[in-house]
Amino acid sequence: MLAKQEIISEVVRTNHGATKVWEVAKSPASLHLWHPGITSSKLENYVREVVMEGGAVIFERITATDDSNRSYSYAYVDGPLAMSNFTSTFTVNPCGPDASEVSWSAQFDKDDSSAETAALVEHMYRAGLTGLQDYLDTVLGTVHSGEVR
Repeated sequence: MLAKQEIISEVVRTNHGATKVWEVAKSPASLHLWHPGITSSKLENYVREVVMEGGAVIFERITATDDSNRSYSYAYVDGPLAMSNFTSTFTVNPCGPDASEVSWSAQFDKDDSSAETAALVEHMYRAGLTGLQDYLDTVLGTVHSGEVR
């Protein structure tokens, strides 16, 4: 019997073109540049090591990268959260020449702690997308970006 899946999705619309946004965010190792809750991130042999504020370390395996569709996916390998079959995808979609929509989604097996884990992942993704907006406005020029939803 297959386990039920918890699904999380956060989206932000920016007033920056998808190609420019992708150039800033496409490297899984650049996460620490724009995510306010991450102090460092590095990539070696398709495994991303993420150090969170407070010192927690997360390991994620990059499972797919697609420059033409401006997307990468990864799976949770190890860290402080108890999650089974966690996969996540980060995608930048065009919304015209000077706008884009960035989505960050995840799914993992539901269990007794999935509601708390889902809330934590939602918070991390929302904070990350807000941080990405701020970073984009700084490095690409300030424009009034959209809200995270």
